[in-house]
Amino acid sequence: MLKHGDIWFAIDTLAQRNNLSVSALARLSGLDPTTFNRSKRINASGKERWPTTESISKILDATGCSLMDFIGLIPGIIVPDGTIDLPCLQQMMDLQPDTFSRSGTPFGRAWESISISLASHRGDFGIKVSDPKAFPGIAPGSTVLVSTAAEIRPGDKIVVQNLDFSLSMYVLQSEKRHSIEVTREDDVTSIRRESRRNIRWMSRVVGVLY
Repeated sequence: MLKHGDIWFAIDTLAQRNNLSVSALARLSGLDPTTFNRSKRINASGKERWPTTESISKILDATGCSLMDFIGLIPGIIVPDGTIDLPCLQQMMDLQPDTFSRSGTPFGRAWESISISLASHRGDFGIKVSDPKAFPGIAPGSTVLVSTAAEIRPGDKIVVQNLDFSLSMYVLQSEKRHSIEVTREDDVTSIRRESRRNIRWMSRVVGVLY
């Protein structure tokens, strides 16, 4: 049975693992900074207050923590062994127009399948990196996990596919109506502006398998 103190322990642990206070974790997630304060875990009448599913979803999204990883932080719960198949693309292959849908989801026959542990499962597909120039900071042979559904915020790593179908990884700095501003992981001082007209899609990087 899930206990009130156990779920709060998992939130506290998630904050600590990201070198954050619970207030900073809430702020990073777009929540009121007092959302996870200890003083709010019991209401004035002494009734236990539980975190909402929305607040948990937001902290997982903000930290890149998978649901299975979070469940593993709850005392007494053992994350099941096992694997799941995820679509994976070789980065340097000759990409065709039908490799991705217009929204950036896997499409066509170019995709392989990789098995990853349930505990590591996050994202919708993987990109196996072979050219560190396009994916700076990622060792060749590593697999970048990408989510098409995760909210993108300034500071997030993103994968961008341009109209020539090439793939590149950046750090998002800001979004404007007609363009985005990005930097490279290996050159955070040089800001590059990309016109949205030249972008087929962009999605958030939520993990790396080394």
